[in-house]
Amino acid sequence: HWSLQQQGDTLFLSNELVVEHHRGAVPLGQLLGERYHWGRLFGAIRARKLSVAKRMVLGLAAPLIPLTVFVRHARAHAAKGNAMRFVLASPAVMLYLIAWSWGEVSGIVSGRA
Repeated sequence: HWSLQQQGDTLFLSNELVVEHHRGAVPLGQLLGERYHWGRLFGAIRARKLSVAKRMVLGLAAPLIPLTVFVRHARAHAAKGNAMRFVLASPAVMLYLIAWSWGEVSGIVSGRA
């Protein structure tokens, strides 16, 4: 996304896109590990463009990331009429967000994937 934007391309985002994963049952620990590693990669890529001071500020803001993203998802699902489905899935969603956020912050602060 960032490379496309730097080249002057416009990104069009849609809430109508639905992605279905058909990978069968996966243990929770494995899923949380994946989220952590993907978040860390994202953070490391993001860190390339940030000063050390900015990386540290983002590291200090880390506890706010899962809650902020959770609220955004909750609003989006409520707007689509899926509030109850989101509420039922919210414990797993929060775990995934915490794992991702921890990884993202690790990648931002360390600069390594």
